[in-house]
Amino acid sequence: MNNNNFNKPLEEVYPNLCWDKSFSGILSICDTEKQCTLYFVKKYSYYIKIWEYGYYFISLLIQRSSVHKSYAPLAALYSEAHSSLRCSFLCNVQGYHPEAISLLRRVHECCTKLIACRSFPKNIWNIVQSTSLQKAESDLGLNLKWIYNIESSFLHSNKLKVFDTGFKLKENLDISIPYGPQLNDKEYSTAAAISIFWMYVLVLVAPRLFSDQIPSLWMNKYKESYMLLRDYISMPAESKLIKEAKNIEKILDKIGPESYRDNKD
Repeated sequence: MNNNNFNKPLEEVYPNLCWDKSFSGILSICDTEKQCTLYFVKKYSYYIKIWEYGYYFISLLIQRSSVHKSYAPLAALYSEAHSSLRCSFLCNVQGYHPEAISLLRRVHECCTKLIACRSFPKNIWNIVQSTSLQKAESDLGLNLKWIYNIESSFLHSNKLKVFDTGFKLKENLDISIPYGPQLNDKEYSTAAAISIFWMYVLVLVAPRLFSDQIPSLWMNKYKESYMLLRDYISMPAESKLIKEAKNIEKILDKIGPESYRDNKD
């Protein structure tokens, strides 16, 4: 496209392209996303109510806390985890489950680095710049790789999809490869549980990450709020997640006690 065409309608510049069909095709995808949203919101209202409260509570912390500039790297990681949680939730409820899991990997990275930075403050910039989580997890005594070794993970699902397609080709079977938003209860529930797990971690670690900087207003609801999230991942179906939660709780005890700003914010 030359500069003279920038002010012209695209339909004039590229008259042979199917612009009407393109528009109707996108509307069809949007309609499928809405159908997924209606289905998941109705069926999983219990989970969604817990998730919405947890996200509100984390948002309240960010809005009401006055963090010293020396804590800026931790605040940046915390904020990124907060944003990624929301994007993951929206993807999941619209039927994009593997994409939701991919975004939760960002939350995983932020949470791990948050705890590592607080545990090893002298190495904070090395931890932040590192492209690998394995060393940080190893230093903390965590092993969280298994969380993403599941069918709906962004990497593992690709492998499963390719292997399944290869098997069908070999057996001369019909091949159907899903694309776009899907009504997949198993993958939705997996992403939902991992989302609550990291939300619990973000709430739990806050009073130790930002010592004496969290308002008492937030701390007054702190214990009951993290117990709400903890109870969800304590359900039998999520037994592995509660084991990891307990490991993180032990690590936090080594960092130091919970502390907050004693005022009437």
